[in-house]
Amino acid sequence: MRSFRQLLLVGAALVATLATGSANRAQAAFQLVANQTAGPQAGVSATFTAGAGAQTFGPNTIIVSTETTNHQVGDFEIATTVGASTPGAQTAVMSIQSITLTNLSDVQAQITLGLSNLFSLPGVSGDTLLLGSSLGISQPQAGSAPPNATIAFTSSVVDINAATVSTSPIQGSNAPGPNPAFINFVRGSNINLSNLATVTLAAHQTVSFTATTTVASPTPAPPAAALVISALPFVGIGGWLRRRNKLSPAASGSRS
Repeated sequence: MRSFRQLLLVGAALVATLATGSANRAQAAFQLVANQTAGPQAGVSATFTAGAGAQTFGPNTIIVSTETTNHQVGDFEIATTVGASTPGAQTAVMSIQSITLTNLSDVQAQITLGLSNLFSLPGVSGDTLLLGSSLGISQPQAGSAPPNATIAFTSSVVDINAATVSTSPIQGSNAPGPNPAFINFVRGSNINLSNLATVTLAAHQTVSFTATTTVASPTPAPPAAALVISALPFVGIGGWLRRRNKLSPAASGSRS
């Protein structure tokens, strides 16, 4: 009898361990990958996940850098970067928010930035949903060398047939404001969402942009949805980062 009870306790402990591991794996699924694809340090990459650096904000936020702490990947300095993943009953949003990139090298260089995550909302398997991309590019900072920064951004999702559906790439060169693209898809059991921004900068050039991916019902029509998408990344991001710095005074002055 005692052995049987011990077996039950061991089994219960194993189930708890597996459940905890599954939860951790689900959290780690949200990640941002930076990969330099051209330039002196081509091939250098880094992967950022929602972990200790974003613990206060839970598993749906990736903080790569803030105003006081920048991060370098190859020839690129990354500043003020937040990856945000927000599931919702009506709309899911995943965005690279308010990123600033600087090419530190003496020649043109290119880097890709991609977010990926697994969503259970909105909708259920078999629903027709709308995949949207939006890109807003700020003018390069004063003194940046020509040619202008160029950015290509696309969003992708795996549909019910396990095929990848992607929006048309948005091409931007100092484009003011959002430039949206949309495509319908039929969702499977979960929503495997990803996006990719490819950024090309001249020597010592700096550019800032926000790139957003959404999944929503096909209604409202794309023009109305575009207004919603374009407004999301710009609401309160500055104050949000300042509050984050106040909550984490130990982060000030440190560099990754």
